Amino acid sequence: MLDIECFDLNILLFKHINGLNNPLLDVFFYLISYLGNGLIVIPIVFVLYRIERGKILPIISSFLISGIIVQVIKHLWSIPRPISLIDDIHIVGETLKAGSFPSGHTATAMALFYVLSTGQKRFVKVFFLVLAIAVGYSRIYVGAHFPLDVLGGGIIGLLAG
Repeated sequence: MLDIECFDLNILLFKHINGLNNPLLDVFFYLISYLGNGLIVIPIVFVLYRIERGKILPIISSFLISGIIVQVIKHLWSIPRPISLIDDIHIVGETLKAGSFPSGHTATAMALFYVLSTGQKRFVKVFFLVLAIAVGYSRIYVGAHFPLDVLGGGIIGLLAG
């Protein structure tokens, strides 16, 4: 019974977040979503090479660890994405149908921003945390993931970070 209730809540939260859309937010969350793209690590490493070389290895390590864990889980459990289970959802960007759990963008963002916030002042830590949460939220908003996918990706990212 708990599994069914959890699944229903997951879909209900997805429909609520995904349903709060408008053209301006579409552009905003589409762009925010890219902060979790693995390619974002490359320019950050180049910038850190000049500023704070000590964070390069932790960023690369956390990115690789979170990425490997996410891909292993996605291949072990091929969970359908929202578009495969729910009619009439709002999609921004590419329409993905499989490999929903966990959210790789969220894992990458959480790992990256966790490492970048290490040793920083509280304001910087909060800023990075808000960015990571915004990436996770954006993945639901654009119709790519369910809330539990984002939660799983966030946990993996934090542990990898």
